[in-house]
Amino acid sequence: MIDIALNARGAAVPGKAIAARLGLPARHLEPILQALARAGLLASSRGIGGGYELARERRRITLADIVAAVDTADPAPSNAAIDLALAAAEAALHDTLRRITLERLLKDIPPEARRDGDYHI
Repeated sequence: MIDIALNARGAAVPGKAIAARLGLPARHLEPILQALARAGLLASSRGIGGGYELARERRRITLADIVAAVDTADPAPSNAAIDLALAAAEAALHDTLRRITLERLLKDIPPEARRDGDYHI
């Protein structure tokens, strides 16, 4: 999401370009990008000039939105006491993530890191 926010500039960003900058195989990144698009966080287009763009303003995308979109982990078996504790921890984490926007993350990236593509968090 950060890569797209930094590099879209009015044009879609190809998934292969994102993967190359992040040092990831495109086949591993593509399902994540598709999940973000299904959640309405990214807009995707195919063909020449295709790729991904933010589907909302930066200030309207929170980390909670992003985590919810890509969270594909299966819940591990547990007991009722553990489930209650985990639910409380997840609620607190979700509240914190809801207050952090993509725009805020972008402001924390130093200009030299933006130029070098070294914006891993």
